[in-house]
Parts: sequence; C-alpha cells; structure tokens
Amino acid sequence: MKYKIYFDESMKIDRESKYSYYGAISIEETELDRIESQIEEILSKLERTSELHFVDYQGADIKKYFQVLNFFLTCSCIKFNIYRLNNEHYFQLGRTLGFSDQDLRKYFYVKIPERLFYGLVRDDNQIDGLDIIMDNSTEYQTLGVFEQIYDQMNAHSLYRGKSYHVNSVEGIDSEESRIIQMLDVILGIVVYLLEENYLDTGTNQSINKRDFIYRLLSSDDNLIFFHEMISIYTWDSSDLEYLNKLEIATITSKFLVACNKREYIDMIPVQKFYLEFYSELESLGESDRSSRIKLLKNKLRNPYSIDGKLNNALVELFLGHLSQLEFEDRNKYLK
Repeated sequence: MKYKIYFDESMKIDRESKYSYYGAISIEETELDRIESQIEEILSKLERTSELHFVDYQGADIKKYFQVLNFFLTCSCIKFNIYRLNNEHYFQLGRTLGFSDQDLRKYFYVKIPERLFYGLVRDDNQIDGLDIIMDNSTEYQTLGVFEQIYDQMNAHSLYRGKSYHVNSVEGIDSEESRIIQMLDVILGIVVYLLEENYLDTGTNQSINKRDFIYRLLSSDDNLIFFHEMISIYTWDSSDLEYLNKLEIATITSKFLVACNKREYIDMIPVQKFYLEFYSELESLGESDRSSRIKLLKNKLRNPYSIDGKLNNALVELFLGHLSQLEFEDRNKYLK
C-alpha cells in the first residue's frame, strides 16, 4: 500500500513560549481522493471555499468548520501523531552542549519530523511507498530539511528491516491542500486544549474557539473519534530518546469540565430571553435564522460585554444555546 504523510507545526521553537508543537497525519492514498473530494463538496455546498486555518477562526465560521471536522473525524483510516517539545529543556540542552540556536534548529527541524513520521509507519509492514508533504517553509529549504528527512527515513527502513521506501519529501502551500488545512485545525485545537486557552474569557476569538470545540466534541461520537485518531507525545526531559505519551482523554475531560461550568453562566441570559420572548420565537419557522439573530441582538444581555450589548462576534455562541432550548439540539442548524 502507498501512503502519504503530512506535517505541520504550531508555535515554532521560541524562547518566549514554553512549548512548541508538531503534528503529522498518515493517510492511505486510495482513501485520500475520497476524503479531499468530500471536504470540497461540503465547502462548495456552503459556498465557503476559502482556506481553513485555526488561528483565523471566528464565530461566523462555525458552520463551515463544524461540518468539515464533523466529517473528518469519522475517517478511521487516518492516524494523527502530535509531538510537544519543551523549549526550556531544548535551549538548556543547547547551552550544555555548546550549540548555537541556529545549530539546534537545524538538528531539531530534522529530528522532530523524522520521529513523528517513523512513529506513524514503523508498525505497518504493508506500507511499501511513502510520500511526505510538509507545509512550505523557506527555513526548511534553507536548512535542507526535505533532503535530510528523505535520507533519514529511508535509512530507518533499511537498517530496521521495514518494507517502506520514501519516494519524495516536498513542501506545499497550505492553501493548495485540504489535508494540510485539516492538520492545521486539529493541531490548533490540541494546542488550544493543552495550553488551556479556553480559560481566557477576555477575547471574543477565544470564547468562539471554546464554543466551536465544545460543540464539535459533544456531537454524536466525535469525542470517541477524536481520542482514537490522535496520539500526543511530549519531550520534557534531558533524554532525547524518552517521550512521554499524554492521555488525550484526560486533556479533553479537563476542557469539558471547564466548559460545563462556563455553560451554566452563558445559559442564564439565554433562558431569561427564551422565557420572555417565547411567543415570538414560536411564531418563527425553524429555519428563520436571521429573525432569531435580530431578536437576540436587540433583546439578549451579553454577559461578556460591559454594556450588555450582543455584537456579531458572539452571535453564534448564544444562537447555539437558544437552539438547545428550542429544539433540544445545540448543533441543529449546523448539521
């Protein structure tokens, strides 16, 4: 069988952040066209075909992101490995060994992807051909990362007696690959959870990301799919060969507990609104989204705003809560 591996990173090695994150997806080639075609079909029906990028996510994007990720998580053929690097230990190691920051980057930009890639293929003896696609980076090209990974992966296969052969390692712009975009979004979600950014209630974007992730993971069997698809490893010691596997269920449980506490606060103004304007809501058709939004913006008190006004940025959050009260399904209008 022939496979493709995709690679991306988040929060590059930097002294200002404690961790940097790296993710890789493996997909059998025969499944790749089906998955990409389905994603394109979803986006075309929504008439929202622009690039998906987690850092740019806004509340108005929820239907687009929800439908695509809701499908992608059901793709059981996909394996997703994430590697978290402790930057403090990384720089300490460099100082101990006398390496410059540039030298360390050169070594780690090969070592980290190579470990992720080998981890995806080492237990599958049915893989014979392998193509590796990385998010395009001038830095990777300058450091010769593509060529070195090609050599390292094929060397692994040879001396460990594996069946695969790496045919190519190349960079691609994320806008040209929906799979790179899926990698970016899921890696972004995992980083958001690990960094506990959901505790930030001071920015609309963080609130909207929390709402999107909560609704995605709470829908149907998505939490199970999320756990089955993703493995997270962390390097937190001076021993480069020692990787600690993080329990993803513990990470998502902590997030869901925090969300449930916040949900209670968010729901209070929606319940008051629902009771006061029940008759008006009853007169609206199920699909009359625009009238509901207009009523919400005029009458609901927003707990995140000093003046209590609800602006466009958080409309989807409260529209979801209203859907839960009206139809017992918070995601009814997203599906």
